[in-house]
Amino acid sequence: MVELSGGPKIDKTDATVINFDNLIDNHKERVEQIPETKDIPPFVFSFEDIAYKNVLHSVSNSLESGKMTAILGPSGAGKTTLLKIISGRKRQTRGVISSNGHKLSSKQIRKQTAYVHQENHLLPLLKVKEMLEYTIKLKAPKEEDPGALADTLLKTLDLYHVKDTRIGDPIQGSSGISGGEMKRLSVAQELISMPNTLFLDEPTSGLDSKISESLLLHMKNLARSGMLVALTIHQPSSDIFHMFDNIILMRSGNIIYSGSVPNCIVYLEQLGHPCPKYTNPADHIFRVFEHFPSSPTHMYAGEQTKVPKHRTVRHKKTTYTQIARETRIIISRNFICGVRNKKYLLAKVSQAMVIGMVTSILLYNIPGQIDHQQETNTLGCFWAISMGIFGSFSYGAVSVLFSDRKLFIKEYSSNYYSFTAYFIAKVVVDFIITCVHPLVAVPMILLSARIGSIMHIVTCLLLGAVGHSLGLMVASLLDSVEIALAVFPAVVYPINMLTGTAVDTESIVKPLKFVQYLSPTRHAYNIMVKLHYRGETDVSPKIESQLRTFLSIEESFCVLLCGYVVLILLASFFLKRKVLAQTKR
Repeated sequence: MVELSGGPKIDKTDATVINFDNLIDNHKERVEQIPETKDIPPFVFSFEDIAYKNVLHSVSNSLESGKMTAILGPSGAGKTTLLKIISGRKRQTRGVISSNGHKLSSKQIRKQTAYVHQENHLLPLLKVKEMLEYTIKLKAPKEEDPGALADTLLKTLDLYHVKDTRIGDPIQGSSGISGGEMKRLSVAQELISMPNTLFLDEPTSGLDSKISESLLLHMKNLARSGMLVALTIHQPSSDIFHMFDNIILMRSGNIIYSGSVPNCIVYLEQLGHPCPKYTNPADHIFRVFEHFPSSPTHMYAGEQTKVPKHRTVRHKKTTYTQIARETRIIISRNFICGVRNKKYLLAKVSQAMVIGMVTSILLYNIPGQIDHQQETNTLGCFWAISMGIFGSFSYGAVSVLFSDRKLFIKEYSSNYYSFTAYFIAKVVVDFIITCVHPLVAVPMILLSARIGSIMHIVTCLLLGAVGHSLGLMVASLLDSVEIALAVFPAVVYPINMLTGTAVDTESIVKPLKFVQYLSPTRHAYNIMVKLHYRGETDVSPKIESQLRTFLSIEESFCVLLCGYVVLILLASFFLKRKVLAQTKR
């Protein structure tokens, strides 16, 4: 790399240089400082010889605390990839990342830095303050007062006036806070752990110029308090461009300029490319550097920053007590979201009632029917219940696991909680909500048919748990809900065919007979039939055959329990493996 030393002198009367202090003073909003970050000791965050596949080519640079640095460049230049690598969210092919000259691992980087994603991954059914309070409970020490800290952060980032407003989601059609407020809420979440470095990926994406300027003013204020703020941005306005202290310009995976904003403008002028009057300097810079070679030969680096003495940062270790606490918090958060999702709950209850009423009418008063009708309708009732419960739980689990996948990856990669805490909470809350179906439909059917007992309902819940775990396992193997829902029928169909009603299991070819022992619906059907006819001697040969064959009630219960444990462990294993691959932890 060739560096041009002795940077050009800046003419402060240049019309293209805007005084940032005046911009702040004239701004209508009052931006408060964050007391906790005022005393951050100066530090330098450096990266050397960073390479990643064909995207980055041995780039090196350093970022200073107390300054806001923008990484600019056209689409495909490698901006986001570089930001993810230096923030510890992606592993580089080679290179070294250090703070104050001390080499850092990806885990250490994530502990010391905060990363705000381009998309706002939030829970639309929570209120602004609730979202922040739950994040505080997960990230901050136990002795921290969530309410007080949330109020401080909300006031700091000008969100206090919407603290009791639901976040909402424009894509889902639910009203809530604006895009700029969502972005500031995402920033507030990351400031809870009081990081010394804040990375933001395209923070102004999808925002209008006024909201973008307001957001960047808040980020500039954080930098003034001593924090290192670095962000990627595609095409900043003139006002936003002059808020940056330093810029890094990238092209084709290389850094072609690194230095201050005023120096860049004067530097180009000395090279014979003055910025025309009334032209956005950012647009002018892009046009000029478009014709430069995509290599670091024309790079201006400015003065080298003196590296302060390294300051050691200690981190807490994950304990079983901490996992239990995180699990309780996530269960509480997920349960509130589930209860507030009234449309979904109403749909589940309505579905259960319609299925229950239709089946109840068809199977009304089975004991009052003639013998062969009793037999057919009794077996049909248990078959219908098995199919309905298994399908409801399994298909529901497939879609639910994808509902907050991006939020989970964001929170997990930022060390909000452990994987175990998330998975347990997810399974518990989703299972409880899905239980609406069997607890509404099954009692209706059994009471109308005048058959069954409480053990039949217990069997249905156990079958539902197995179906739920199977849905989670299939979903954990795939990358999208569309693919999962397309694949899942191929998994469920053989299971349903082996229940014992659609096909006589005795007629199955011997090499495939063992497969029926893997069918959860077969075991649930077996349990319900044997519970109903237990102790009866005057039964038809068909019923007698079903009572004598297959497993006992106790054995089928054990198989269902073991199946649930195995499937839930497999789902946990596959999901964690996929998430680790995405977060590179």
